Amino acid sequence: MILVIYRLAANVPVPGINSEVLRSMMSQLSETGSFLAFLDPAKGGLSAAGLKAALTAQVKLDAREPMERPGAARGLGVGWCLGWSVNATRGGDIFHHSGSNQTGFRCFSQFDPARGTGLVILTNGLSGGSLWVRLVSRVGDM
Repeated sequence: MILVIYRLAANVPVPGINSEVLRSMMSQLSETGSFLAFLDPAKGGLSAAGLKAALTAQVKLDAREPMERPGAARGLGVGWCLGWSVNATRGGDIFHHSGSNQTGFRCFSQFDPARGTGLVILTNGLSGGSLWVRLVSRVGDM
């Protein structure tokens, strides 16, 4: 990840990443001064075209096994767009991201722009990872 950030900052091409889209998005972010304002088109933030570009998979995961989201809508393909994993499904793209640290914090979030739904799970325990996998497997495709 550090190598990718360095290459982007140094204007060195990164295979699979559309640097023009990323550069455009980052310049819009610096002009608005706030990430939340950046997402709100009514406040001069990200335009519909900019949001579409930000949520378009810039890196396709073809060379290795895809990271499968545990929900019922199984992915047809997986890619990455600005930190979110994108599962292409028959019903449209579902975006998700998970994380953890060594103290036991586990989290998962996903959203489906076509359906207007989202889910955020935050846990504070070492078994939190298995908890969110079970929850998303059960109710994750709301």
